Amino acid sequence: MEEQGYVRPHSATLRQGSVGNGAVFFQSISQIAPAGGIATVAILGANFAGGAFPLATLLSIVACLFVAFSVSELAKHLPSAGSVGTYVTRSLGGHVGYVTSWMYAISELLIVSFVSLLMGALVSGVMNAEFGWPVTATWVVTVVVVYLLTAVVHELGVGVSTRVQQVISIVEITLFVVLSIVLIAHAGSRNTFTVFGTSHANVSGYKGFAGLFPAAVFIITAFGGFETAASLAEEAREPRRAVRTAVLGAVVGIGILYLLTSYAATVFFGPNRMGGFAGFNGGDPWTGMTRQVWGVGWVALFLIVVNSLYGACTAATNVSTRMMLSMSRAGVYPVAFARIGRRRTPTTALLLVVGLGLALALWLGLQYGPITGLSIMVVTSTTLYVAIYILVNIACGAYYVRHRRSEHSVVRHVAIPLLGAAAFVPVLLVQLGIPVFSFISKLAAPLTYGAYAAFAVVGVGAVAAVAIGIRHPRRLAGLGRAFDEADAAATAAPQPASAPPDIAPGPLAAH
Repeated sequence: MEEQGYVRPHSATLRQGSVGNGAVFFQSISQIAPAGGIATVAILGANFAGGAFPLATLLSIVACLFVAFSVSELAKHLPSAGSVGTYVTRSLGGHVGYVTSWMYAISELLIVSFVSLLMGALVSGVMNAEFGWPVTATWVVTVVVVYLLTAVVHELGVGVSTRVQQVISIVEITLFVVLSIVLIAHAGSRNTFTVFGTSHANVSGYKGFAGLFPAAVFIITAFGGFETAASLAEEAREPRRAVRTAVLGAVVGIGILYLLTSYAATVFFGPNRMGGFAGFNGGDPWTGMTRQVWGVGWVALFLIVVNSLYGACTAATNVSTRMMLSMSRAGVYPVAFARIGRRRTPTTALLLVVGLGLALALWLGLQYGPITGLSIMVVTSTTLYVAIYILVNIACGAYYVRHRRSEHSVVRHVAIPLLGAAAFVPVLLVQLGIPVFSFISKLAAPLTYGAYAAFAVVGVGAVAAVAIGIRHPRRLAGLGRAFDEADAAATAAPQPASAPPDIAPGPLAAH
C-alpha cells in the first residue's frame, strides 16, 4: 500500500535559523565566484562577441535577472532546501520536479569537479612558469587538496562555510573594482560606449548580432549560481526575505561588477582586438593586463582568483548536498542521504559529492588534460543549468495560476517568466550545437561528450521519475514540500475541485 504523505525520519532536519540574511546572500555570490568567472570562463565570450563583449554581458545579465525574479516570486511561498526542485514540483508536477531536482544535484556536483580542475590548471601553470614545478603532479595534488578543504569546511557546519564565503567574496569584489577603475583610467581616449553596440563585433563568422548568443553561453556559465541561495532557506532566519534579497541582489550587484570589468577589459585591450583577448598572455589575459598596470600586483590577482574558485566549490557543495538530502527526505533517493552529521550537515551526501566529483576530475583531467577535461564538464553542467532556468521561469507562472490566483499578475507571472524562458532557449541550442540559427555550430569531440552526458542525465532522471511515479506517486509529490508552518497551513487549505490536491506538510512542520 502506498504511504500517505511519506517523509523520512525527522533526524533529517537541518539547523533552522543558523544563518543570517547576509550569509544567504553570499551563498549566491560565492557560487557565482565573480573573480574566478571574470578571469577564466567569461573571457571566452570575447572569442565570439569581440568588441561587443560588454553588450553580450549586458544581455546575459538581463536574462539572468528574469530568472532571479521568478525565483524570488516562488521563494515567497516555497522556502525549502529543495529550492528549484520544490518550485518545479509544486508548479508542474512531481515527474518534472524529480527530473529538475536530479539535474540540479548533478550540475552542482559537476561544478565542484570542474572548478577544482580549473584551480589545478591555474596553479600548475603558474607554479611551472615561476618555479618549474611538474605540471601534472601539481594539478593532481591541487585538485585533491581542494576537495579535502571543501569537505572539512562543509562538515564544520553551514555557519562556518558561509562565513568563509563572505570573506572571500568581499576581497575579490574589492580587488576587481579597483583594478577595473585603473584599467579604465589607463585606457584614456579609448574609452567609448560604442562597445555596448555591435559596431565592434568583428569576429569572423560571428559579426554583428550573430556572436552575442554564443558569447552568452560562457558569460552565463560564469554568472550561474545566483539562485543557489534558495538551498539555504531552511537554515535561514528569515527564509522568504533572505532568499528573495539574495537572488535579486546577487544578479544586480555582480551584474554591475561584470559590466564594469567587461567594459574595462574591452577599452583597455582595444575593442577591435577583443577577438584575440581570451588567448592573450597564454590564455590568462587578466594577469597580463595586471602586470602592465600593477607589476607584481598580478600575484594578488592570482591569489584572489584561486580563493574565488575555492569559494565556488564550497558554495556548490552546500547546494548539491542539500538537494540530495531533500530528495532523500521525500523518499525518492536512498535513505542514506537523509542522514546528517553532528553539526546538522548532510554527511552522507557529502561523501558522494567528494567521491564521485574527485574521480571525475582526475579521470577527465588525466585522459584529456585539465582544460579539455573541465570543458567537457562545463558543457554538461551548463546545459543542465540553462534547461533548469527555463523550467523555473515556466514554473513561476504555473504556480501562481494553480495555487495563488489572488496574487496572480500578468506582468510578474506571465510576461517576465516568458521573456526569461525565451531568452535562454537560443543559449541552450548553442550549448547543444543544434543548428536552428545560422550562427550555431555543432560541438566538436570531445566536447560533444559533454552534450551527450547532459542528454544521458536527463534520460536517466526521466526513467527514474516514471518508475517512482508508478510505485510511489506520493513520494514524487513530497519533493514539493516547503518546510515552514505558514506554508504548511497554506498548502493544507482546501483546493478547488478542478485542481489536484496539494501535498502534505513537510517534515519540519510537524515539530
